[in-house]
Amino acid sequence: AAGVPMSRALGILSREATRTAPKKLWAIIHDQVSGGMALADALGHHPQAFSPIYVAMVRAGETGGFLDVVLEQIATFRAREADLKSRVRAALTYPIILAVLAAGILVFLLTFFIPRFSQMFAEFGGSLPVLTRYIVAVSELLVKYWLVFILGIILIFFAVQRMLSSEEGRRTMAAFVLRLPLFGTGMARFALVRFCRMLGTLVGAGVPLIASLRVAKEA
Repeated sequence: AAGVPMSRALGILSREATRTAPKKLWAIIHDQVSGGMALADALGHHPQAFSPIYVAMVRAGETGGFLDVVLEQIATFRAREADLKSRVRAALTYPIILAVLAAGILVFLLTFFIPRFSQMFAEFGGSLPVLTRYIVAVSELLVKYWLVFILGIILIFFAVQRMLSSEEGRRTMAAFVLRLPLFGTGMARFALVRFCRMLGTLVGAGVPLIASLRVAKEA
């Protein structure tokens, strides 16, 4: 927008980057654009850094001659998205901390206090209430088979990771998350906001509606 040539602007980005990875990335893009490649094509060669959504927007800006407007819209969208994510994280931090503390205290009670109380109950004799017997049984299982529980948790973690590595697995997990009470509704609304913002940004950048829908669905 200030009239700085593209090649020089990319060189400045490479020189001013504070971290090594972005510095190298912008240097590569600078060389590609200086060699005659379109900026959108150069960004498309690095999908780990630039999503197809932003590449499509840049391509539309280059074609229509309003690249500076598109880049400003991408920056605005990223800032809004970062703000929305930070609000969601802030809202979830306190409940997650409480859940972790509660789980830790529960495990501590089941493995440390309940075994001692169960010995006292056994010495006193008599029958215990049904709920108390269940708690004592869970405590005994946890004490005896704690290694099995830990291995089970690790196996579940790796199984979920492997499932998320495939498209079908991600769809299954997404369907499960959306069915969760409260949390699923929040995730659905978050996805809707992200889609609408992306679609609005694309249409505002001059991308045709059909192409915008095709790109925004990836959001």
